[in-house]
Amino acid sequence: MRANVSTLRQGCLVAAATLLATTLSACNSSGSGDANSTSGSNADTSKAQERLNAAYKGFYSEPQGDTPAAPTGKNVWVIPTDLSYGFSDDWAKASKDAGALLGWTIKTYDGKSDPNNVLQGIRSAIAAKADGIMIEVQDCDAIKSGLTEAKKAGIPVVGDQGQDCDPPLFSATTVFKNGGYEGNDGTAPKTLAAAFKPQADWVTVKSNGDAKIITIEETDSQAAIWQAQGVREELKDVCPGCKIVATVKYTVDQIPNLQQMISQALLQHPEATAIINTVADFVQQYGLSGAVLSSGRADKLLVTGGEGTAPGLDLIRKDAGDQQTSTCTSNIWVAYTDIDQMIRLFAGAKPATDSGNGWVLIDKDHNLPKSGACVPQVDGKPIDPKALYTKIWGK
Repeated sequence: MRANVSTLRQGCLVAAATLLATTLSACNSSGSGDANSTSGSNADTSKAQERLNAAYKGFYSEPQGDTPAAPTGKNVWVIPTDLSYGFSDDWAKASKDAGALLGWTIKTYDGKSDPNNVLQGIRSAIAAKADGIMIEVQDCDAIKSGLTEAKKAGIPVVGDQGQDCDPPLFSATTVFKNGGYEGNDGTAPKTLAAAFKPQADWVTVKSNGDAKIITIEETDSQAAIWQAQGVREELKDVCPGCKIVATVKYTVDQIPNLQQMISQALLQHPEATAIINTVADFVQQYGLSGAVLSSGRADKLLVTGGEGTAPGLDLIRKDAGDQQTSTCTSNIWVAYTDIDQMIRLFAGAKPATDSGNGWVLIDKDHNLPKSGACVPQVDGKPIDPKALYTKIWGK
């Protein structure tokens, strides 16, 4: 799914002009103005407002179904996407915390955004005779040989938010809460699409249905592709007067040039009034924030964020305009869900189909904690996934 991030960490430069020519797609557009202006628009934003209100309220519940008694003494390897990303680090730490509750040994192997590293992690786990493996946001096709080897070794593998192969090679996958938007069945494809739809609703309402939008999209992660699809579907449904004037498409090895790519899109489209980040909060840290602030248009742009990590919410708290929203999709909750799936696999039970993990929309006026990462909540009442699963597991 992801290429080697040594490019990112070593700062290897690729010619910006070439990258921009091949990765920046833009649509023709007309008109300009302040993103917060309502002049010239009589759009009906009631549908978007209704959905936005629901997103502010929060969409979570208790996990559904009974979990078998958890065995002790298990050795489980967890392979996060990349520990330099906030969401990935949260998942890895919570996985270790959840495993400790059960008396398991959790070994973390950093995938470093490189399928080859993930493959090495899988093979190391097999060599170490691991009892189970959990892999975060990695598509099956890129690591198929490793998953096949794990299956032959009889080691169950939980796939977190990645696309499975056909026939499936993940023993179980992450699940979320069913519902929230029509068609969401709690699977990763449907939930990740639904979870980013509130960003489209927010932009629709804030622009009075007349936004000129630049979207930021990653093309080498199926999870990110699902999220971008959700944003586009929602804009089509609730905001016929909105227009995507440019799309900045990138792959992980192009992250060092992401700021230049976004800056170029802003220069080419002075009429743009909104930027929707369809990927994750790390996009802000690795280019979007710098591009917005250096453009001199931060006070005129609506800028959405990702999944509610602490660095992303710090940008909202600073209120400089480079990130104004996050959709809290708790990766801590995801980690506990994945451990719960592993318990079921060890017991030969059916995987869970509804973990209760949904989303809540955050902006400076709604659901923003004083510090740290986002907190899952409904009607302002926080929900602790650790407490939920501790109860379920009888710990």
